[in-house]
Amino acid sequence: MEIPKVGPLGLIDQPAGYIARARSYPPFLRVGAVGVLVSFLTVTVLTTAYSLGAYCLTTWGGSPFAMTGSATP
Repeated sequence: MEIPKVGPLGLIDQPAGYIARARSYPPFLRVGAVGVLVSFLTVTVLTTAYSLGAYCLTTWGGSPFAMTGSATP
């Protein structure tokens, strides 16, 4: 087998007799990758919503622009 050579445009030349095949991954690996991605996104959304909710419920009644004590005479 020959080592592929770089052509003048920077593209890799394929040796004679080389057959390019599409990569195919087994179904269980694809399902696992989708499961990891969905669980990551779910955890990200849930932790963001939880921390934002906790912040809004514990700061000045939900209004970050409320001035504490300045409106009272």
